[in-house]
Amino acid sequence: MARPREFDVDEALEAAMQVFWEKGYQGSSLHDLLDAMQIARGSLYKAFKDKRSIYLAALERYEQLIVDDAVKALKNQSDGAVKERIENLLMRAVEAVETEDDRRGCLLCNAAVDLLPDDPETRGIIFSKLKKVEGALSDVVMEYGDAHDWTHDKTQTLALSLNTTYMGMRMMARAGYSAQEMRAVAKKALCEFE
Repeated sequence: MARPREFDVDEALEAAMQVFWEKGYQGSSLHDLLDAMQIARGSLYKAFKDKRSIYLAALERYEQLIVDDAVKALKNQSDGAVKERIENLLMRAVEAVETEDDRRGCLLCNAAVDLLPDDPETRGIIFSKLKKVEGALSDVVMEYGDAHDWTHDKTQTLALSLNTTYMGMRMMARAGYSAQEMRAVAKKALCEFE
């Protein structure tokens, strides 16, 4: 008879996600993960197989907790007009620095930079998660564009630009830019909605 797991998988993944977010894939040792997850090596291998499997599960957890929340907020019309919802997204990056002194950036952005060049599967997974935010931005910008007779190309280009701005702001946080500098970038990105 198989023994039940002696740890909470969600809690363990949350801890692993924090390690990868702080240290990246390359910088996170198995020892770091075991310590943070508070599990034995044997339990880790039974539940996750290897470090890469933990990493992919942590990216999935990040998508569920962070990306899906951002997408939901962007699409929720009761959270304000289009400009306000986009501004709220951009300000998440500013507030992380300003109120929490959180300079980890975005786990997906960090993962894209930290990515092993010979791992196209992981690259594809990260790309699809990054595109999820862009897709939500596209839907929201289209709301505005339809009301202002914008072309499809204009809405798509602006959505891509806003996604790039948001991801760039998360990287700015990691690099040490001030909240004030990041706020100026957000303000400039919103000029199309004046």
